Amino acid sequence: MEGRLLKEKTIKKKDKSPTPTSETQVNFRDDNITSPDFVDIKRPPGRKAEKDRKKRKGKDMENDSTCSYVNLLQEMRDEKRQFNEKKLELFEKAYIQGQERLAYEQEKLLLEQMKEDERIMAIDPAGMPQMLANFYIQRQKEINEKRSKNC
Repeated sequence: MEGRLLKEKTIKKKDKSPTPTSETQVNFRDDNITSPDFVDIKRPPGRKAEKDRKKRKGKDMENDSTCSYVNLLQEMRDEKRQFNEKKLELFEKAYIQGQERLAYEQEKLLLEQMKEDERIMAIDPAGMPQMLANFYIQRQKEINEKRSKNC
């Protein structure tokens, strides 16, 4: 049984430190490698470094997207402000036009009233029925009173 234990120990020792064979030996001292099969293999970044790189990239993208959102919002605010200014300007023009139209309509009504008053003043109630003559006489008195107040 002791012989068997010795064999297992020697086998385990061989597994732990294998002896290099001629196929697996590597010459680290040869700096001038001219083999076309040589591939420069970089060590991949560690997990932590990769996570940090992704976080930085995410923050950069977030900052870029935040800046673009801020710029977009600012442009929208500027457009809305310009729109509101134009809208206010149009309302002011419409108000002024409305005031001018109102003044024109009032002047037109005043001229029509003056024409009507002139027509009533030109009527001679002498040959009219009594009721109609009384109406025109009353209206002529009102017109005279109104004119005397305006002068």
